Amino acid sequence: MPTNQTKTVLVTGIGGNVGQGILRNIRRFYGESIRILGTDFNETTAGHFFCDEFSQLPIYSDGRYPEELKALCVREQIDLIIPSTDGEVVAIGNHAEELPSFVGSPPSTTSMCLDKFETFERFRKAEIPFANSCLPSTYNNQWDHLVVKPREGRGSRNIHYLSAFAGEFNDSFVIQQRLFGAEITIAFYRTRSGNLLGPLTLARELQSGMTWKCTVSLEWSSQVNALIESVTGAFDILGPCNIQAIATTESTVIPFELNCRYSGTNSFRSHFGFSDVKYGIDEFLFNIEPEPEMITQGSALRLAMDVVYPDTPLDQIGSGSEGALIF
Repeated sequence: MPTNQTKTVLVTGIGGNVGQGILRNIRRFYGESIRILGTDFNETTAGHFFCDEFSQLPIYSDGRYPEELKALCVREQIDLIIPSTDGEVVAIGNHAEELPSFVGSPPSTTSMCLDKFETFERFRKAEIPFANSCLPSTYNNQWDHLVVKPREGRGSRNIHYLSAFAGEFNDSFVIQQRLFGAEITIAFYRTRSGNLLGPLTLARELQSGMTWKCTVSLEWSSQVNALIESVTGAFDILGPCNIQAIATTESTVIPFELNCRYSGTNSFRSHFGFSDVKYGIDEFLFNIEPEPEMITQGSALRLAMDVVYPDTPLDQIGSGSEGALIF
């Protein structure tokens, strides 16, 4: 470890856009002063480029995951864990007493987020609006337009838009009534002292499960603020959180998903006055209460680029940018 690096942060899931956004934000705000150890269940990822070191871990659902993560944290003297996927937030939270500090809500909340039907049930019990949902086994042709998605899924993968359901999905999926309107993603951060930072609302378009176009919006501010107040009153939320919703009218915002982790728009948000990756590191690594920022206007487009390793085969790619270039 270089002499100027006194802390080591472990970022999980660096093969995905969420993890890579976290890595870029760490470098933006802390430069080389923090040693970054990236992990993923894939052996080689584009996220290697932004890390000082890399270690391969099993997927979070593998029984070996907790013990291998614990051993890695001891071996590499990890000071903070930043999970980037829903499953890892739950798995790490379930073993929090045996691991370094991590950025995320407790399992009582994150396990709900991991199961989209349980999210609907918990929202309904708390009397908070949510997209009407049911399991395929109980669907009775009650909606004209449907969204079918895995109960445990991420990144908007394996989603089906239907006008009729013929029993082709089992109860590992959930059926939601399809809502029409502007899709928005609402990010906020709740500190350990209970302060709320944000929110930042982005109106967005998705492609391949990721936000590819977005613009900062204040159009639904009163509805968004009321929704966040209800959600934080009903559930134990700590650190980053984002609500995915549809603005069906000028005055109605209906959530269809809750994620108690960093989302894929973390790389956009830090340029619009909402630096939630920095908030988490300041609070959980340096014990500094995050300060609110001024939300600014703007828009963003996601750009596909390449990490190129001249004369280096995939199985010899190491961590860091030495010998690599972004094109």
